[in-house]
Amino acid sequence: MYKHVIFILLVSSIFGWISFDIHVMKSEATLIGAISSILFVIIMFFYSAYMGKQNYVNFALFITKYWGIGLFIYLAGYFMFLALVFYPANFLFTIPIYGAIRYFFDVLPSVSVGIFSIFFLYFTCLVGYFVGRLK
Repeated sequence: MYKHVIFILLVSSIFGWISFDIHVMKSEATLIGAISSILFVIIMFFYSAYMGKQNYVNFALFITKYWGIGLFIYLAGYFMFLALVFYPANFLFTIPIYGAIRYFFDVLPSVSVGIFSIFFLYFTCLVGYFVGRLK
């Protein structure tokens, strides 16, 4: 289980770093940010599909806990004004796909965009897992 957490955090950090400037500085969205966000979603989908294909039974529960805890940390940090909690959670759970959101929809960062990002990634992982289980 720890290797899954480390893998997802590592991949999220890399793609969060690419979209960081677009999110924090509210700079103009770039094609590179959009492509990196789409690539992140594809990686998460195929990683989940691979786990499903390997019959890793607890992966659906793991991914539910991972994104659920991420959402809790994100919202707790925001509503309790804990910058040391909110900013890392924002960086790891929402920023990796913000480049595509900003590029295609021109939406400024907000908590609702962050919540959408977490739910979108959660459902992407679940769909990937169950697609992998079918094959």
